[in-house]
Amino acid sequence: MGEPAWRFLTASVTGPSHVLEGRPNQDAALSAGIDGRAHFLAVADGAGSRPRSREGAQQLVKSAYAAARAQLGQGHPATPHEWKRLMRVLAGDCLRRFDDWLARRVRELPARGRGDPVVLRSQFAATLLAAVIAPPFVSYLNIGDGFLIVERAGGGAQLVLPPPTNRSDAGETVFATSLRRAEALEVGVVLDGRVNGVALCTDGLTEALLAGDGSAGYDAPDTLGAYFSYFADPAVPPEQLAKQLGSEDFAGTSGDDKTMALAVRLR
Repeated sequence: MGEPAWRFLTASVTGPSHVLEGRPNQDAALSAGIDGRAHFLAVADGAGSRPRSREGAQQLVKSAYAAARAQLGQGHPATPHEWKRLMRVLAGDCLRRFDDWLARRVRELPARGRGDPVVLRSQFAATLLAAVIAPPFVSYLNIGDGFLIVERAGGGAQLVLPPPTNRSDAGETVFATSLRRAEALEVGVVLDGRVNGVALCTDGLTEALLAGDGSAGYDAPDTLGAYFSYFADPAVPPEQLAKQLGSEDFAGTSGDDKTMALAVRLR
């Protein structure tokens, strides 16, 4: 991606409530280069009440990456408008790939478990937040309740994509398997050469990282700037991110799984 260099990290830890119930981590994260000029990051959050949501989350990040490689293989956009249009095309490509996989996967289920196709699809329910980092552009797509933080030199941490308010109403969450996913899809672009960090987070990190009670929205506190600076130091080992997400301070904020994909400009 040229100079200055960037560092990319992902981490996912099982939430305390899932540990107590003997359930596995249902989140997924992926970080991978695209073409030498752009890097792909994604997090997906499997619905805790759905039996195959872990599979759905893992496949979603893979489908999104395959779509990113396919779409950016045709060249890079030059303007924010073009990037936004590409992210919509990329999202459609991702969902088509996911649907193709899902159709095959549903056919593999035992005959006795087959029934309403909508119900079967919902067993793989997961949200998706994906981003393409191609400085000075940061472009993203979102289905669900993930959130995106961007840190910029001289401007601090900014909550570019906030989590929804009234998060206690789980019935309002839209998943990649939902019938309303197209209308819930969000895409956006940040054009700023001073961006030093980007963090994609699942909703299990909302209370740990953001300020506010959700009734009137959330904000990125000033203290997040130090968080980005810490991981921008190449001497900090990559596994430190997972240790941080699994710490008692983080565990006490939510019983949910906690997953982050992080991009930081080395300093």
